[in-house]
Amino acid sequence: MMAQCKLPGFSMAMVHNGAICYADGFGARDAQRNLPATADTLYGIGSVTKSFVALGILQLAAAGKLDLHDPVSQYIPFALGLPDAPITIHHLLTHSLGLPNLATSTMLIGKGLGLESGIPLSSPNDFYRFVNGAQAEIVAKPGERFFYHNAGYRMLGHIIQATSGLPFHEYLQQKVIAPLGMPRTTFAVAAMRADPDHAVFHRKTATGANEPAPFPYPSPVDNPAFSFLSAAGGLFSSVNELAKYVQMHLELGQSQTPPLLSQAAFAQMHTAHMPRPAQNPMP
Repeated sequence: MMAQCKLPGFSMAMVHNGAICYADGFGARDAQRNLPATADTLYGIGSVTKSFVALGILQLAAAGKLDLHDPVSQYIPFALGLPDAPITIHHLLTHSLGLPNLATSTMLIGKGLGLESGIPLSSPNDFYRFVNGAQAEIVAKPGERFFYHNAGYRMLGHIIQATSGLPFHEYLQQKVIAPLGMPRTTFAVAAMRADPDHAVFHRKTATGANEPAPFPYPSPVDNPAFSFLSAAGGLFSSVNELAKYVQMHLELGQSQTPPLLSQAAFAQMHTAHMPRPAQNPMP
């Protein structure tokens, strides 16, 4: 698989009967120095971050801080939608706001790699000027169509921030990550880089060669008011620590004292709320 996918290294873990039954690394976490990947190597976990965001939203709903069917505009400066069908928190959670993806991640990654798009994206005001300018892009009523949406999960991160009173990344660190005993899992880019066992990011050059590259997302620690930018995919973790998170989901949270969510809330989180894209193709 490594040869077929041209991977310098990867890590994996398996859980069974309430415990990690296998965890190991293969190949290199740093190809230039030939340092080995391990089960404790920190990687950017990409959109797995979104599941942490959804859990945080459901926690706040359980605490009475929000309702999943509240309009998004009740909490953040979001101005898109149809007069008779407001976009709700549930629509953001289920990627069903009726708006195709706005490529905010593409712009951020490009910016982080020195490829400017010409669209400012350095503050909440920049973000909402861009998002709120997409009214003409709405192609369906909320709840009708599935469009995978990074910007939607960034807005969920902002709602966490607005309702909890904490920067988005601090809320998840305190209320989800720390209670699960995941001390090395972090949104802080500097903490990831300082960790002795982290994967080095690479990009392809024009000649097809791999070269080291910076992590393309900004660190939320540097800009707490805009930390929700990391909600779509800014978390770092290892397979050993993620295995704890997976096991918690398999047990519907009941191994935690107190549980992070009720069994009913976990069941709601694990339920498909929209048809799969193959059944509901995007234009």
